[in-house]
Amino acid sequence: MRNHTLDFFKYTFMLVICLHHSCWTDMQHGYLPVEFFFLVSGFFLYKPNGQDAIEGIMKRIKRIYPTYLVCFLTYVMSHLFSSHTTQEWIYSIFRDGLMLQSIVLIDSFRFNNPDWYISSYMWGSALLLLILSYVKKRYCIAFMVLTICIVYGYYFTSSNLNAEWGYKLYVFSMNFWRGIAGMSLGVVCAMLYHGGYLKFLERGLYKSVLNIMSILSIIIIAITIWDTPDRDFIGLLSFIVLLIACITSNTWMQKCSRFLHFIPDITLEMLLLHMLLISVTVKLCTIMGVPYSNPIKCTICVILVTGVSLFVNKIMKKVAKRIPILR
Repeated sequence: MRNHTLDFFKYTFMLVICLHHSCWTDMQHGYLPVEFFFLVSGFFLYKPNGQDAIEGIMKRIKRIYPTYLVCFLTYVMSHLFSSHTTQEWIYSIFRDGLMLQSIVLIDSFRFNNPDWYISSYMWGSALLLLILSYVKKRYCIAFMVLTICIVYGYYFTSSNLNAEWGYKLYVFSMNFWRGIAGMSLGVVCAMLYHGGYLKFLERGLYKSVLNIMSILSIIIIAITIWDTPDRDFIGLLSFIVLLIACITSNTWMQKCSRFLHFIPDITLEMLLLHMLLISVTVKLCTIMGVPYSNPIKCTICVILVTGVSLFVNKIMKKVAKRIPILR
């Protein structure tokens, strides 16, 4: 059964990321919800009855790449009249077309900057699936715990947290390892959940404490996103509490799922399209004569991103039904 509470938070956090990229709000750490997406991705990556790496990788390619390709070609068309050289075009099309932004560090222009997440997710999840499928469980856990400690230890002890995510670390960018660490954390949470180690949270006082902590975590996340000081570590812990509260039986968050069935699962489309739609929003506001009204721009942007993403989502689902290889 689909968890609609998670869909609600995914949609809300994606809007936060969209508005952060628009620079029309005072959100100092609007990038932070990316950690929640990696965490959730890792949680659902783990299968307690065993992994089939090839099947899992193919499933993700079929689900993501068609939509990614359509959006990628749209961005390519929007850059047709740019002043980049032929070599830069070849490099960028090769890298972005194959979702290699977080792996092949070619120094060339980017068609769509936020799509690094898709690259980190696709290649990172493939790596984790292979490890979970073909490596003994204790070594899997050791690898994931070590990755979490090294990546987040390096990141949270850095003086400039925001800048560190763009750092090129040897072969892969720091964003790639950010994805691996976030998804590894999600996998560890899934192992604890499916192993029955979190069952005590479904009963009595523990459930009440989890309910209270989940409410506090929402408040802390909001403060962390808007506040100036770097408190990303607290935000990450709050995302973990939020995820556990959403998937634990009988919590108020899980009970809310039945009332949130109308929330669409369009975060992929929102991620891929929002930068283009931010530009469209600016043009619309200029035509309307309100180019400097940030509240109006934010409202129009939210409506545009939601509406267009929902439309693309429905179209791609219809296309997938008609093409056998995508089923």
